[in-house]
Amino acid sequence: MLNNHLPNIKDLLFLSFTNALRSLNLLENKLKFMLGISFFIQITSYAPAQEKNKFQTDYFRSPVDFPLSFAGNFGELRNNHFHGGLDVRTQSQEGKKIYSVADGYVSRIKVSPNGYGNALYITHPNGYVSVYAHLKNYYDTIGRYVKKAQYDTENFEIELFPKADELKVKKGDIVALSGNTGGSRGPHLHFEIREEKTEKVVNPLLFGFGIQDNIPPIIKEIAIYPLDNKSFLNSANNSRKIQLKGSKGIFQPAKPEKLIAHGNIGFGVAAIDLMNGSGNTFGIYSIELKVDGEQIFYSEMEKFAFEESRYINCHIDYPEYKRNRNYFERCFILPNNQLSIYKKHKNRGIFEFKDDQIHTIEYILKDIHGNTSRSNLKIQSTSKQPIKENDNLSPKFVQQFNFNTLNSFKNEQISADFPSGILYDNLNFEYFKSPKLPKALTETHHIHHDQVPVHSNFNLSIKVDNLPVQHRRKALIVSVDGKGTPTAHGGDLRNEYLYATPKVLGAFTVMIDSTAPVITPVNIKDGQDLSKTGEIKIKISDYLSGIKTYRGSIDEKWVLMEYDAKNQLLTYHFDGIIKGRHNFKLEVKDARGNTANYSARFTK
Repeated sequence: MLNNHLPNIKDLLFLSFTNALRSLNLLENKLKFMLGISFFIQITSYAPAQEKNKFQTDYFRSPVDFPLSFAGNFGELRNNHFHGGLDVRTQSQEGKKIYSVADGYVSRIKVSPNGYGNALYITHPNGYVSVYAHLKNYYDTIGRYVKKAQYDTENFEIELFPKADELKVKKGDIVALSGNTGGSRGPHLHFEIREEKTEKVVNPLLFGFGIQDNIPPIIKEIAIYPLDNKSFLNSANNSRKIQLKGSKGIFQPAKPEKLIAHGNIGFGVAAIDLMNGSGNTFGIYSIELKVDGEQIFYSEMEKFAFEESRYINCHIDYPEYKRNRNYFERCFILPNNQLSIYKKHKNRGIFEFKDDQIHTIEYILKDIHGNTSRSNLKIQSTSKQPIKENDNLSPKFVQQFNFNTLNSFKNEQISADFPSGILYDNLNFEYFKSPKLPKALTETHHIHHDQVPVHSNFNLSIKVDNLPVQHRRKALIVSVDGKGTPTAHGGDLRNEYLYATPKVLGAFTVMIDSTAPVITPVNIKDGQDLSKTGEIKIKISDYLSGIKTYRGSIDEKWVLMEYDAKNQLLTYHFDGIIKGRHNFKLEVKDARGNTANYSARFTK
């Protein structure tokens, strides 16, 4: 309500100062006027000052008790997402103490065999939430709270939302031990700071943490992209990569090359950052692109929402990433790119070369500490189109897809429906068939190709009218990569069609999964004495559809078996098992209902 009436308050203040001046002498007028204006400015500038100082650099402490060193930074480019936090090194060990970075309460706990693994969320009074992931286990009261819930529900995977008065913590309290759970590839702590109201992730280093860094980014290459069939670079309609060399923040083309451009051109950059005391490479904080001194593109990694993270696939040169695993960041914005990291741009970062002048392309890259690198490139513009425009249509082209409408493709064997907004740009859609692969029930249907990303799932149906009755619940749609490796996407049988919702384009077929999961004991066998060990370890794997459920029991009672999906490992830590002989059982099911069982008697 105050904001709605602020203009009236300003007017009243100003009017009151004016009236006061009329009753004072000239000297007093001047003094009072200056004091009044100062007070008036303080009132009207209060909100902007708050916004400017929104990142309190002394509010949060470190989540660990040793010097901070990072294996990954905020906004780093990852497969299908931007990295949402800091990967804190834990000295290559698990079990390091993890501390609450400020006062607050545990507001969410999630245990998963994938992703963040064991994760903890703490809400703080300043409007932010700190997140700690890949934990080995939870500490003290929090650990008992989680374990009770797991036994109550008889489920390892669990998500809890404690009330504000249940699990309060103070700044510096030990809340967990570091680990390597979930999708982690080595012992470390994944640490985030999120806005409580919006749930957006914020770059933690904006809050300080005392990091010293004086190393500027390294600009490796610049990419140049003709963006339509009337645009050319050196009389070709193909993109081009320019390698750079340099040091200490100044980078130039590795070898002289004359570049002549015509039409709408976009630019991209491949760059990395380094930090003092770390051998890892990191993502860039801000990218600025200028043409002839005028800014046409500026991006900044201050914060973003998780729901926009998959837009990374149109932020980067996705075909280049798929082919060579190289990250080039586009500095032009595709029509359906809805990332919020783009703070300023002109014509979506696209520059039209239409005169006969030489233009200077300048890149300015910074890390979060302000270390800066620059690169300049000269391009000759030509007003004349050098060659006849090229339609660039493949012989496999079947129809034009528009990114902002529903698109469908059908024939007698398949049906594919693409919701509006699933594509990042208009697409010359391609389709063709190839022969059956080994173990496949149908021909291979090429739904465009996997070098074009999609933002969300599309609907795919493949005809399976000759599917034997015994296989109807075992069939599933799979995509197949260039090496013939299948990835399952599930499948529901509807009349004569198998239906699934993939999230990638590429080659699809139908396969049968009638093979039960494989159970491989690691440290247990029938009749074994386990009195000198503290755990049971068993490996589980599945051929195609993937593990769906598992249940371990001792003497017919459910026991908590922790599942490490990346290592295909189940672990039960003995908790309260009395001495004597016991019967252990394990049942594992895959996503197609195939079941495997294992049992063993042991002595504790």
